[in-house]
Amino acid sequence: MVRAGDKTQFDCSHLNSFYSLFSCDFEDHISLLINSAGVLSIINSIKGLIVCSVDSWDLSPLGIFGDFECRAEYFVSCEGVRKSIAGRNAVLWDCSGCKLCSDVESVFLLPIFFENRVYAMFGFFGDFNSEDLRFLECVGKALGSLVYIIDVKKELFLAKEIVVENLSQFEYIVDKLRNPLTAIVGYLEIREDISYEKAFEGIKLQTERMKRVLDVLKKREKITYDLKKKFEEIF
Repeated sequence: MVRAGDKTQFDCSHLNSFYSLFSCDFEDHISLLINSAGVLSIINSIKGLIVCSVDSWDLSPLGIFGDFECRAEYFVSCEGVRKSIAGRNAVLWDCSGCKLCSDVESVFLLPIFFENRVYAMFGFFGDFNSEDLRFLECVGKALGSLVYIIDVKKELFLAKEIVVENLSQFEYIVDKLRNPLTAIVGYLEIREDISYEKAFEGIKLQTERMKRVLDVLKKREKITYDLKKKFEEIF
């Protein structure tokens, strides 16, 4: 495994080209990954190729070396890409029978994932040795773990903000419910002095005030429920 602080350097000058397929999450996190101490030394020689300019699962060229022109349609129609994503594993795919990439022997497909969540897909075209493949696969696993950690930190920060806001809203709601409830009790106590009809009118007015307060509470409930769903997706 590649660990934070490793001094390993990777020479990618022999790779003909480098393409990627990003999810929104990976695009959001890539600048953090580039500056992370955990991967800075690991991907020092390829970090300059990584850019952020794509939409959800769109295709973007990260760099082209030599005379080889990489084809964008490869990533959207390649059986190897589908196999790599489905199996959550790196694949050295034979391109000899591929009409799109018949001029290269193989492509190394590297999914960036954690457990069942795929964040990105990298494709390296060129000549590989076993050391190249092992290193790139370790980098992929390290990046997937780091993206997951960033996801968790973001959601925890959001959860903290929502909890603080909920507490503030609950204090507000308690005060807003207490006043009409006190008024209702008062109407019930003096109902014989002011007539039942006026008491009922006053109670109706206060229940409408309570309903408006409960509508605010319902909105906070939805926000909290949405947060719960996000946590279920991550954990």
